[in-house]
Amino acid sequence: MTNAMKLKSTLFATLFAGASTVAMAQGVEFATVDTDGDGMLSMDEIKTLLPDVPDDQLVAADANGDGMLDEAEYQVLTGG
Repeated sequence: MTNAMKLKSTLFATLFAGASTVAMAQGVEFATVDTDGDGMLSMDEIKTLLPDVPDDQLVAADANGDGMLDEAEYQVLTGG
């Protein structure tokens, strides 16, 4: 396992450790959070719904590192 993969695994573990903060969003559909309808969630859109989620959890959820969450990444974040 490469160092990058280990880091990503650690970040995902951190994400799931803080799942209680994110649990509020379970059941909230992606389209509801995607207020501008572009098919991606900006960090501002996420922070509006989940203001208490630590930034490191959002970074961990952003698997492709583009600074936004697609629907699959959002599902990982919310446990959906």
